[in-house]
Amino acid sequence: MKVAFVSPSFWSGKKKEFYKPGDQIYDHPLPLEEKGTLVRCIKSMKKMKDQDFTFVIISAATRPEVENEVDRKIRSLIEETRTKFDIRVFGYQELRRLKRYLQKKGKKGLLGPLHMYGYAGIRNMCLLAAHILGVDIAISIDDDVVFEDPNYLKKAKEFIGKKKGKDRILAVYGPYKYGKKGPEWEKIETPVWRTYWDNVAPARKAWEKFILSKGRLKETSYIVMSNIVVHKNFFTKVPLDPNINRGEDMDWVVNARMFGYKFFVDNKLHVRHLPPPRTHPAWRLTREDIKRYIYEREKVHSLEEHKGIPKEYFDPFPGEFLKEDLEERLFKSNIMLAMDSLIKKDFEGARGCLENIHLAKYKARPKFNPYEHMVKFQKIWERLMNHIDRHREELKSLLQW
Repeated sequence: MKVAFVSPSFWSGKKKEFYKPGDQIYDHPLPLEEKGTLVRCIKSMKKMKDQDFTFVIISAATRPEVENEVDRKIRSLIEETRTKFDIRVFGYQELRRLKRYLQKKGKKGLLGPLHMYGYAGIRNMCLLAAHILGVDIAISIDDDVVFEDPNYLKKAKEFIGKKKGKDRILAVYGPYKYGKKGPEWEKIETPVWRTYWDNVAPARKAWEKFILSKGRLKETSYIVMSNIVVHKNFFTKVPLDPNINRGEDMDWVVNARMFGYKFFVDNKLHVRHLPPPRTHPAWRLTREDIKRYIYEREKVHSLEEHKGIPKEYFDPFPGEFLKEDLEERLFKSNIMLAMDSLIKKDFEGARGCLENIHLAKYKARPKFNPYEHMVKFQKIWERLMNHIDRHREELKSLLQW
């Protein structure tokens, strides 16, 4: 089976202009002066016994004005490496080329999925690039992971496409190891302001339920995006929701259930996660959480109505944050974070928290039905995938692949 690893590489402006209002918010974007983690990731891939794969890197800039610099940065880093496997870059210039191509072909109706901002949009482009290559399996990672298992690729291909009971295994999540040792749950301290927004406890329960429980391969509602193996029969049918700027992993599980698929976890398929420090203050990341959880709760309610899949399916995580007390928890958490900010004389942070409360109360609820929107988007995605199937060689020539 033909395999491609696919990963975004997140970059912002230079250090003195690292963040500007209106920037896309990501967890770990890096200033352009830094070397980042991409080369380390590529070097770790060399440890795998099976080198028969392609690595596709997707440019991910925080704002349009640095797109060309991000493309150049990624290509310059790749020039430092020598590998047996092929490396391809899908940057903003490739995106513009692809858009012009579709417009000339009279396919403007397929342009919707083609954007490279927000986590879900970026991940969709990873899948699209893999499909242009014509792979059977796409392995979604991040460039801050490290491969330690020489047999990783053998394990990644072990179950994919096979049957487990009545289910065909088309999407497999592999847990990653945190830091140099973790996860050491008992040592993770929850900040006081997170008293009503403790994301560690439900994540630990999910870890125990799906990963530490008996058996290697199990159905799961808990996945993390940095280590996911998907078959072409899955990723050509189940895209990510472009309205999700953060939390795209939990959304992908919801989308899978919408269209009749399931995720499984293989607790032997490990990578090591060594991310850079987060660069945004807590109030700004919390704002993104407000948007994603309120949006996702609407979709999960519709999923139960249309497909009969209860919201409890997503317990303990992310289900803990999709219940009716969500707004109350958001209010209490932001009040506590605002007080914590005032104690530290962080007045911008305190104001940001108050604006978060206003957002959750009046503006975060979507003005459309997320479930119905996703049904429409999926049809466009499927048409786009079919077009790629019919014109693959032409598209590979267009991208000089």
